Amino acid sequence: MGGEQDERKMYYRKTRKGKVFNVVRERYLRDDVGLGTLVGQAMIRDEAQLAGVLGEEHMLESGVREILVLDTNVVLKQIDVLEKDDCAPFHNVVLCDTVLGEVKKINLGIYNRVLLLLRDDKRCFIAFPNENHRDTWSVQRKGESPNDYNDRLIRDVTKWYRNQVEPAGIAKVKLLTNDRKCKELAIKEGLSAETIHAFVDSISSKYPELSDLLAQPTEDYDQREQAAGSRVAKFAAHLSEPEITRRLQAGTVTQGTFRVSPYNRKEGSIMVYSRDGTGKKILIRGFASMNRAMEGDRVAVSLVSRKEANLAAKVTSGEADDNEVPEATDGLLDVEAVDPESATLVGTKAPTVVDTPSGYGVVVGIIKRAWREYCASVDELDATREVQSENVLVVPVDQKIPKIRIRTRQLDAIKDKRILVSIDSWDRYSNFPDGHFIRTLGVIGDRETETAVLLHEHDIPTRAFSKKVMKCLPREGADWTVTEENSKGRVDLRHLPICSIDPPGCKDIDDALHFRMLENGNIEVGVHIADVTHFVRAGTPIDQEAANRGTSTYLVERRLDMLPGLLTTDICSLRGEVERFAFSVIWEFTPPVMDESRDRAGVGSKKQKTDGSKMSDGENNDGRGLRQVNVRFCKSIIKSKAAMSYGEAQVFLDDPTAMGELPNSVRMLNKVAKVLRQRRIDAGALTLASPEVRFKLDNDSHDPTDVEMYQHKETNALVEEFMLLANITVAKRIVERFPRCSMLRRHPKPDKEMFQELLKATRIAGVELQVDTSKELADSLDLATKPGVPFFNKLIRILTTRCMMQAVYFTSGEYSPSEYGHYGLASSIYTHFTSPIRRYADVIVHRLLAAAEGIDPLPESYEGKEGMKELSDNLNRRHHMAQLAGRASIALHTVVFFRNRTTDTIAMVSRVRGRGVVVVIPEYGIEGKINFTKTDEQAQIEFDYDEDEMSLVHKETKLKVSIFDQVKVRLFVETRTGYRQNLVVSLLDPPIPMVSASISGNKPEKEPTIVENGKAEPEKKKKRKRSSRKK
Repeated sequence: MGGEQDERKMYYRKTRKGKVFNVVRERYLRDDVGLGTLVGQAMIRDEAQLAGVLGEEHMLESGVREILVLDTNVVLKQIDVLEKDDCAPFHNVVLCDTVLGEVKKINLGIYNRVLLLLRDDKRCFIAFPNENHRDTWSVQRKGESPNDYNDRLIRDVTKWYRNQVEPAGIAKVKLLTNDRKCKELAIKEGLSAETIHAFVDSISSKYPELSDLLAQPTEDYDQREQAAGSRVAKFAAHLSEPEITRRLQAGTVTQGTFRVSPYNRKEGSIMVYSRDGTGKKILIRGFASMNRAMEGDRVAVSLVSRKEANLAAKVTSGEADDNEVPEATDGLLDVEAVDPESATLVGTKAPTVVDTPSGYGVVVGIIKRAWREYCASVDELDATREVQSENVLVVPVDQKIPKIRIRTRQLDAIKDKRILVSIDSWDRYSNFPDGHFIRTLGVIGDRETETAVLLHEHDIPTRAFSKKVMKCLPREGADWTVTEENSKGRVDLRHLPICSIDPPGCKDIDDALHFRMLENGNIEVGVHIADVTHFVRAGTPIDQEAANRGTSTYLVERRLDMLPGLLTTDICSLRGEVERFAFSVIWEFTPPVMDESRDRAGVGSKKQKTDGSKMSDGENNDGRGLRQVNVRFCKSIIKSKAAMSYGEAQVFLDDPTAMGELPNSVRMLNKVAKVLRQRRIDAGALTLASPEVRFKLDNDSHDPTDVEMYQHKETNALVEEFMLLANITVAKRIVERFPRCSMLRRHPKPDKEMFQELLKATRIAGVELQVDTSKELADSLDLATKPGVPFFNKLIRILTTRCMMQAVYFTSGEYSPSEYGHYGLASSIYTHFTSPIRRYADVIVHRLLAAAEGIDPLPESYEGKEGMKELSDNLNRRHHMAQLAGRASIALHTVVFFRNRTTDTIAMVSRVRGRGVVVVIPEYGIEGKINFTKTDEQAQIEFDYDEDEMSLVHKETKLKVSIFDQVKVRLFVETRTGYRQNLVVSLLDPPIPMVSASISGNKPEKEPTIVENGKAEPEKKKKRKRSSRKK
């Protein structure tokens, strides 16, 4: 038996550049493909072999097994049901190529989940190549729609499988489809077919939990629309896909990615970009105008006037107040629900958002949904009600997402839990989207549960490394050593006084340094970086996994590695007294000359080379020496003399009596670092700040026992300077060799308008910031002091950081060299080279540098512009999400720490609003909001708010609070009704009275609980009809 050519299709394809070429596609049909394949095993050749692999846990009443053939819709919509562990009825499944191909085309994420099911040894998921089987393939009939054609192919697979296995008594075959027409045709053709909902209902007595996992069928919503009758629509109908396309072409609507305001759930926006790259913000006000658009959706928007937008904003849709963004957060994780990168203190604008809208609009259609799985908890009203109902609302952790209605029979079991839910649909007759329960994550408030929540919400990969990835590791495992054979071509640097300096307890040591005097009187400085690319070859499974993860993620109590632990903490880590492979950058400099009195005064040339480039004689005539003579790059073998912590290395700087090669080397490295640092500062490099927190954890429980602001040591700055020097030097080298495809990192200059609110605030404090250039900004930040208030300068630097644009990875071919610059570092070019164990961008740069030096060939994929752009986009997203996850972990552990610790401390006001203030607490690095009133209307009655002076005065007592005031606050954790907790910051001094409110347990009409001066005001629970939970 063999194959025969069945058909040849030829069509023309046009590339993005306009080139047209013809594509010929041939299909070979065979009769020797058996009954399909179990992934990772041999083909199932006959009925007897099939009988041996089918699971026997689920048997029909007749005593035979059952095989389910699934259609595309069932796989796409009911993947959570299929993934349910220990559910025997779904263990014998056939997935044909038609279904797999459609799923891959429609939703790659679900396709990858299906692949995991196919590889699961505990299940019998069979991949059947129906499109290459002579008996199950047929061409599309004239007039047959693509959907009907695919459904027919799936029915043919069901029929063929039935004819093979049922006569032999091996199993019964059933088609599961939620397409009414397909089911009716299947039954007409004599096949056993039913909906997945009917199938789940038939086994619900034994598997009751499956009902909660079911997504509601699309037909239910279609019928609901038709049967709405006298029901009032809450939203306008969405335009059809063809109509959206027509209007986009006509220019009567525009499109963009919908973003919900982090400060007001009733507002959203899209950015519309012109061909020259300039962006316009279209503001969408009110739930009616948002028209069921959700965060991240690609939407079609029709422009309206400002007057129309304001009128729409006043329109309420049913229970719209249930979607208000809480001012006091509901759970441990919720304190990080608002993106910290977008947060604005002292009124400064978010760096990536245009504040003033260029127009107003309404959503008229959804082009592509961005729905995902959401972490949530049961709405408090539903969790505490006495009358049980299958329909309940759940509140997502992400405050930008509306409440979601789910059906569940296990309310008592999940009402105090964090759960995972998915959205199925949102019809225009409902205030809320409909979804379904997926699984329970754990009890609300439990540290492990909340950590799982923050990892999921920030899309941090947590799965174990696959077998394919682990097979890429050295066969010797932890016994791997440097040998003469595996180190051929490397430069032996084991004789050098190399050492590493890292945070205490660091195990993934990326970098090490050395210093030595040369015979010609010059000095040699080396930066040695773990040679990860020796073990992670381009295009291998381990490389693909690292590229997807993008970065390691650092939480308070754990680290989620980009690479397997064998590499990160062992054979790549530059541990002390162990031979390791490295990629080394070695400079020769003239000796440094330090005049500390002059450097403190800021004297020096303003035209310094600060980026590590080669300097000619006479250049950089600042009297500090340290002229670069040359630089070289090499793959090397090193043996670190010591792996020190910052504190251990600091001892060598603080104790001049400490003698020996290592102490002297550290002191000389510090001397060189000071010169490098001063030159960067002279050029305008910024020294900014963020409220960094450090926890001490219990050895057994890992709960925090102490928290404090992180203190930087001189050795932190020492290491930083050499990492910057290496990154800049490598960036120049790779761009010199590969000007179109080098991976770089740029930090655009911020617009001056981003500083406006900060400038107003500092003027009130008697401080003038100059923001025309980075040099002027750096110099004026040094002068921004307040006598007797040492934290004032750090707070100004923190607020200045909030005005910055975000640094991003990019490919050199995307921008002109004049746009490569890094504003914060005052460098014309920059990249990341020094942390390949934890950042994939550095892995790319290592390969570029190796190719530039002729050590290894450049991977072919790096020469493609689109591929590199896709890589850099993923790295930017992963890097950003890892940062947010780290901050969320800090917020979580802060709440855990203060659970049983009511603490009074000093804070500084960083922002004044109409009804409250935002404060920063230096001792703990915590930021908190204190509201004096519940509503803006109450604030206008009780307080005088001076926006120009950034102050708030209580009318009756004349007590006043202003920007940058030092105030006394109290920190404590409040436990709300049932189980929710949040960290409360309340004002003690000045003792500004708070507007009192009822504590009867009723819910205010428009806003949820606000914690005022340390006292929780319970929600006024508005009566609502139970029928609103049902359709």
